[in-house]
Amino acid sequence: MHLRHKLGISDFTIYSNRKLSHNYVVIHPTNEFPKGAIVDSWTGQGVVELDFKTRLKFKHREENYSVNANMHEWIERYGQAHVID
Repeated sequence: MHLRHKLGISDFTIYSNRKLSHNYVVIHPTNEFPKGAIVDSWTGQGVVELDFKTRLKFKHREENYSVNANMHEWIERYGQAHVID
């Protein structure tokens, strides 16, 4: 929610990873993150560049994840009201 409604970052995808049994956010490549980045607050990793090592660590492969459309919809519809400064 903070990425979208506080920082104004909208070019990201929320993934549900079956191998890790949790969700994380991937920020698509930008000037700040040329390879993209994974945002994973659940494990305390924070923001990590989406390089080869990180892809392996997160088992970030197409057969392991799916886009979590429900979370994207919820953030767009209700997220603004739940962002705390």
